[in-house]
Amino acid sequence: MSDVRVVLTTAGSQEEAQKIAHALVERRLAACVNIVPEIESVYRWQGKVETATEWLLVIKTQASVFDRVREAIQGITFLRSSGMRDAGSGDGEP
Repeated sequence: MSDVRVVLTTAGSQEEAQKIAHALVERRLAACVNIVPEIESVYRWQGKVETATEWLLVIKTQASVFDRVREAIQGITFLRSSGMRDAGSGDGEP
């Protein structure tokens, strides 16, 4: 099985997305991070359906550093309910 993984998460602003992307690449936790601007997210929060504009981060990394990627992101910003998902293996947070 390949160690290559694509991890998905969101940020609440362009600045936050850029901060996460730069930190992950600078720390060698990601080979590349794509930032997809201004997506519309629809989710349930505290019993109500909400919408928000977010920036999607597509993080290209390795399975062996997934936990370190998660810790780095949590150290930079509060992970909202969207959490993060390892699209390569199905592992991740709900």
